[in-house]
Amino acid sequence: MYFRIWFQVVNEHLPMELGMADEMFLTSRGLLRLVAVLVGSVGDTTALLAYVTWHVTRILAFASSFQLSHAQFADEPGSDYTTLGHIIGHCYSDANTVLPHAFSYVFNRRWLSKAIVGNATAMVNSIRDVAQATTKALSWMDDETKRHAVEKLTTLATIVGSPQSAADEGALRNLYPWVPALNGSYLNMILTVRAAELRYSKRFLRFKGSPSEEVGMPLTMVNAFYLPVYHVMILPAAILYPPFYVANYPDSYNFGALGHVVGHEMTHAFDPEVGLYDRDGIRRDWWTPTARVMFESKLACLSSLYRDIPGSGGAAFGDRSLPENFADSGGMLKAYTAYRAAGRPSGGLPFGRHGLTDEQLFFAGSCFKWCSNEGGNSSSRYSPPRLRCNVPLLNMPEFAQAFECGAGKAMNPSTRCDSL
Repeated sequence: MYFRIWFQVVNEHLPMELGMADEMFLTSRGLLRLVAVLVGSVGDTTALLAYVTWHVTRILAFASSFQLSHAQFADEPGSDYTTLGHIIGHCYSDANTVLPHAFSYVFNRRWLSKAIVGNATAMVNSIRDVAQATTKALSWMDDETKRHAVEKLTTLATIVGSPQSAADEGALRNLYPWVPALNGSYLNMILTVRAAELRYSKRFLRFKGSPSEEVGMPLTMVNAFYLPVYHVMILPAAILYPPFYVANYPDSYNFGALGHVVGHEMTHAFDPEVGLYDRDGIRRDWWTPTARVMFESKLACLSSLYRDIPGSGGAAFGDRSLPENFADSGGMLKAYTAYRAAGRPSGGLPFGRHGLTDEQLFFAGSCFKWCSNEGGNSSSRYSPPRLRCNVPLLNMPEFAQAFECGAGKAMNPSTRCDSL
């Protein structure tokens, strides 16, 4: 019933009619149901409309006037500077959200070299090759499941730095044909461009093919992403800098740092949450029952490893953070194997004032990105940084060999878990 109501509401704002037989991807099915229940249960909508009006006013205050925006911070010390920073931050955020490729282009053309993008792309391809080879060699996975897994790796789209469709100003104009001429106040401009963006995005309702290069993801974030519906892995330009990638450092460091990130996101294509999406972004179980049972036994081992390790404090990181832990461990193995396959050691000379060998530098590079204050957020979907560093390493005998950890020591346990 609720979805029939939503279709009636949606169709009032669409250029083409959608029927109940048409497929729609919903990011939050439960939210639509709850909103329908809320609206349907309210007799007098005065309070509801006032609530919505207040939030619209609050959100648009920064673009309306300094006085209205300042009212949100009037009781804070230095409220004038806080208000100004709030307004400037929103201006940057709006441009980065509505026109992410254009926003990142301004950054990339000055700071991101083609050599760095080329090296990062080569790294992605080498890790993909390793992932395909190791998947084919898995003894516990049957041929039918292997075929689907290798197909997912082969068809995985990648955006490194920025897509080719945003390589220059001419390409950007083709990418954003919907952007109208903007004039008047900033409030008028932001409302105009948002409305135009919404109208243009409706074409995806009947879109044929992969829209991966038009993903509206801010590309100036120091992060990386795997988006299962688009089946695309994104390495924004901002992550192609130290400490993730250092141009004059040995391959061992860069494979340990950025390579681990690449392997992590690639492994997410098979994690227990989004691994059921196929190459076309459709959620369906492509695992055979036998392979699924074997895979779940591997996950159970990994869950126990994180749950029982000293330093976890008994927290359920092994269960709540399982998809991320799985990606951390699987990504580490992929990055290490790709580094070894690259066959480009620095010559065996000790690196840095601590005299690290190539092998040691790989593992040190993998953990450098986890240096942080220990937070107390026990509800996070991620394990604490110290576990994200240590557990994937202790799960690899190569680490114990590189640092000469004795048998049975904390970083050289007798029991380890397989990673995909």
